[in-house]
Order: sequence, then structure tokens, then C-alpha cells
Amino acid sequence: MKKNIKKMVSVVAITCMIANVSLAGAYETKGGKLGKTSVTCSISRQGGSTTYSQAYLKISARNKVEKLGIKNINIVKKDGGGEMGVSKSASNAYTVSYAGEHYKPGSIKRISAKFYVTSSNFGNFSVNLSE
Repeated sequence: MKKNIKKMVSVVAITCMIANVSLAGAYETKGGKLGKTSVTCSISRQGGSTTYSQAYLKISARNKVEKLGIKNINIVKKDGGGEMGVSKSASNAYTVSYAGEHYKPGSIKRISAKFYVTSSNFGNFSVNLSE
């Protein structure tokens, strides 16, 4: 009996694990009056293996910048459709993030976006990332 309970608990734990596939990069701005600042950009797929799949995008700067954001967010589903051309930005901020819609597990084919920073103090930065 104990052996069967242990097996059942193991199967349930594996089934409920959260999948988190990600792509991240560390960058620096250029050309600011006060020098440069570090920027981190990431794309990840989050969700339970049997519950949902969701794209999550984030940009963070070490210093507060005039504007930072993520634009041209494309979350392409395997069967077509998805979210196309979405943008999210903030002024005088450190971080911007975007959480996509919930889809069936494994239905996201590709995630891409342009991450950017605009700051007179710390300079500008942009990069296109695709996962």
C-alpha cells in the first residue's frame, strides 16, 4: 500500500510541475549624459504541463529611465493566430512586463518582440529577441 501511494504522489507531482522555458540577455545602454546602465531582457513560456501555456516578456533597467518598453510583441500559435503587434511601455520606470493570454499547453509556436530603452541620462538601447 505504501509503495502505491508513493508512486501516485510522484506522478501527481510531475504532472503539476510548472514548465518555464526562457531566453534572457544582459545588455548596456550607450550615449547617456551620466554614462550607461545595465538592461536585462527576457522571454519565457510559463504554465502547467496540463493546464495552460502563457508567454511572459520582461525588460528591466538598473536605473530609472525616461522610457522603456516592449513593442511588436508577436505570440504565434501552432494552429495560427495568437497575439500580433502588441506593445507595452512605461515612463520614468525600472521595469515593464507583459503576460500573454492563456493558451492550451504546448500551443505556442514562437514568441518575438523588440525591447527598448530611451534615456537622455543613460542612453538608448534596443534589441530584437525571438524564442
